[in-house]
Amino acid sequence: MSEVALRAVQEPAEDPVYEGLRGEARKQAIVELIGEPDRSADVQAFVDALRSETARYWTRYIEPLIDQHWPEVRSTPFYTKFKIGAQKVYAPAPYTVAVLSRRRPFALRFLLGACRLLRLPGAAIAWGMKLLLPLYTRLFMRVENRRIALMAAFIASADEAFDHHLNHVPADERSGLLRRILEGRAEPPTPSLRLVQALRRAMDEGCDADELAEIKTATEGCCRWGEAEVKRALREPDPEGLCHRGAGIRGGIDGLAWTARGYVSDAELHWMYDVSYFVQMVDDWVDLEKDLDEDVWTPVADGTWTLDTVRQWFDRTTETVVGIARDNGEDYPPYLRLVGEGYRHQVRDLLQDMVKGIAD
Repeated sequence: MSEVALRAVQEPAEDPVYEGLRGEARKQAIVELIGEPDRSADVQAFVDALRSETARYWTRYIEPLIDQHWPEVRSTPFYTKFKIGAQKVYAPAPYTVAVLSRRRPFALRFLLGACRLLRLPGAAIAWGMKLLLPLYTRLFMRVENRRIALMAAFIASADEAFDHHLNHVPADERSGLLRRILEGRAEPPTPSLRLVQALRRAMDEGCDADELAEIKTATEGCCRWGEAEVKRALREPDPEGLCHRGAGIRGGIDGLAWTARGYVSDAELHWMYDVSYFVQMVDDWVDLEKDLDEDVWTPVADGTWTLDTVRQWFDRTTETVVGIARDNGEDYPPYLRLVGEGYRHQVRDLLQDMVKGIAD
């Protein structure tokens, strides 16, 4: 654990709200840091092309499981957060990777080549992608579509269930119970955990032996995250100096990378890890005072994640996603602009949901 973090845990500061920014002023600072995205029609169409896939397969694969295991969730405030987390945070990452990877659809390569040859604007690319991507995913990503939807919902629901639906279980017993539920060795005590278990079981369907081993390894990260949450609640020192945030940051990405395993190279995987790290940073910054009121310690509270840190990681993830597109053979400036501004657009939308309190 960093010296700053250790001192903060042992001797909490009189005013731990970092940089003197409180409430709305602190939230506004990070909104200004991200900046106003390009909201032109072509950028919106580019973002919509990705989001339409996440919404379509949520409806097809997740809503029926909600009907069976936790229909009451639809009348709770969490339901909106649930859909935002699954459809706007987790599921878009594998689709973004599929579009940018070396295995990206031939139709997209052809579209970009034609636009580059004819010097067509970004609007032609965005609207062409909006038409082509649904056809491609329907024909060539049938297995991935289902897995992406299930994994995204699994991550979002497991986070909620562990944080808010195990209050009756002693803190040091929660991670063990979660492990037994995921392995099918314990009966879920709440509807939320019944849904988590059902999502986990559904991911095994249609998998061969190698894939079953892979998904077991990937979802093991959820158990490690649960163990890390207990350590964080108990204020145990973290060798990484991140208040035990690292396990959760890595665990979800390992699962998402599995869903689109044929598209994810090392470059895309590292970008996904970085985005997860950055989103957790933003979430902790926005929720600082709420977390302190609930006695939840985070790297923002101890000064490890500062506003400058958030800025550096936003710049890093933006530059990296554009760099991946370029390194994989797409260097047409209007397309690279769509990739970069599309990412900023999604970050800003998520941030606004966090600031409003519907995605925190």
